[in-house]
Amino acid sequence: MRRLPMQGENVDIEQTKQMVDEFLAQGFNYFDTAHGYIGGKSELALKECLTSRYPREDYILTDKLTESFFKTEADIRPFLRASSRPAVSITLTSTSCTPRGRPTTSISRTAAPTRRRLR
Repeated sequence: MRRLPMQGENVDIEQTKQMVDEFLAQGFNYFDTAHGYIGGKSELALKECLTSRYPREDYILTDKLTESFFKTEADIRPFLRASSRPAVSITLTSTSCTPRGRPTTSISRTAAPTRRRLR
């Protein structure tokens, strides 16, 4: 959820709740966010609008963490321990380069799969 309704510098939580509710009501269940989206506000908005309001089996949630925050799996462990979701798998990849030849690291956190189908 890279683009969310805003009220000034903050995410409009009530409107985001309505968006999440409608999205799920229409049968969709895949949500994607990243630590860097809206300066970390996307993750906080999803926590308030999705994970604290719906059973875990109702959605799939993915979250991407950037190289600037985590360089190795050991760096990410404290973050995962603080996560509100215990069923998390880690994928750590460092196989691509930027146009200037600088290696990039991609760490993705994917919560446990859901029984509902993606649409």
